[in-house]
Amino acid sequence: MELKLNIYAKDGKTIEKTYISKDYSVSFGIIRKFMKLMNIEKIEDKMEVLSLIIDAWEQFETILSGFFPDVQEEEWDRVSLEEIVDLVIDIAMSIVSKIAKIPTQKKMGLPVAK
Repeated sequence: MELKLNIYAKDGKTIEKTYISKDYSVSFGIIRKFMKLMNIEKIEDKMEVLSLIIDAWEQFETILSGFFPDVQEEEWDRVSLEEIVDLVIDIAMSIVSKIAKIPTQKKMGLPVAK
């Protein structure tokens, strides 16, 4: 999955720069922080995600910087809020998908401890 982050000019309409995080390999610490902030059951409710982002922007900025390490601090102020919400949802869905692909004893046909 390709993640994209647009940085807008001061007019708020013109895309000044785009960052792309294609083959991201984010540390467990960043993923753990992200999952602590997210409520996966409400991931499809954009208003709930928006509320989470607004309430914990500093934590989300740190987390998103793990995916887009080249973004300058002042550039975060020029990202569309709607795009941030969609990006956070995409990241959450990607994490859930990756976790689902982790081999387990049951998936590998090994006996499961009781």
